[in-house]
Amino acid sequence: MLTLLACPRPFRDGSALAQKNAIGSWAQLRPRPEIILFGDETGTADLCRQMGFRHVPDLRRNAYGTPLVNDLLTKGQTLASAEWVCYLNADIILLNSFTEGFQRMSHWGDRWVLIGGRMDLEVSGSLDFAKSEWEEDLKKKVKERGKPMQISSDYFVFRKGFYEEVPPFALGRGCFDNWFLWYARKKRVPLVDATPSVLVVHQSHWSPFGGQPVFPYHQERIDNAALIGPWRSSFVLADATHELLSCGVRTRGRRAWANRMETSRRMARDLAGRWYRRWIPKR
Repeated sequence: MLTLLACPRPFRDGSALAQKNAIGSWAQLRPRPEIILFGDETGTADLCRQMGFRHVPDLRRNAYGTPLVNDLLTKGQTLASAEWVCYLNADIILLNSFTEGFQRMSHWGDRWVLIGGRMDLEVSGSLDFAKSEWEEDLKKKVKERGKPMQISSDYFVFRKGFYEEVPPFALGRGCFDNWFLWYARKKRVPLVDATPSVLVVHQSHWSPFGGQPVFPYHQERIDNAALIGPWRSSFVLADATHELLSCGVRTRGRRAWANRMETSRRMARDLAGRWYRRWIPKR
């Protein structure tokens, strides 16, 4: 019913623990989704062999060697055997509420994009999936010390073939998730925020730089921002047109959407000024 697409970082140090926890949780979902991992980073091929996932090692990269989002989505949507596809970051733990939310949406219609916020949690050890109560234990930890992050989305569920004309964003360098939101609104497809009913967990214990030098990382963020433009980069979870609740899908209303659009325009003007003054060198 569903194909998961992800491109892990090298399985080293903290990233190895976080990604094994996350990808292991995907394999626990019932019904089990098809899982396709991309890239030739250290450890990806071994994990795919061990767990029976499909592995696609070849991805186009930019001048700094970072994989490109458009190539991943093009290949992923072509190879996916399921009708619905989910792109997500490789450090996101999925629980049964994710499957339940997707199943409710699959009966709602055939044109929508499902997104959602996450809970940040410090995870210091491996999750024991052999224990039947591993999910309940994790929920307790999230309730005790988890921190909500409900600005951007770390997963996108959509019908295969929906995301076309994707700019060559550098993976993991920001802005491309904002573009995903904007594109759904441009196509007039319901953008459904599942945060109220779907719990996903981000393991916040390792550096976003992934061991790369600071200069290429920031330069790639600038390049991504230039591809999307300052106005589109302001699209966030609050721009969703609908919400997925435990009882069904609810429309947010035109007034809320109009107010958020005006807020987005103001954010774009302010952020663009600060961003380019800080990072674009004066000539």
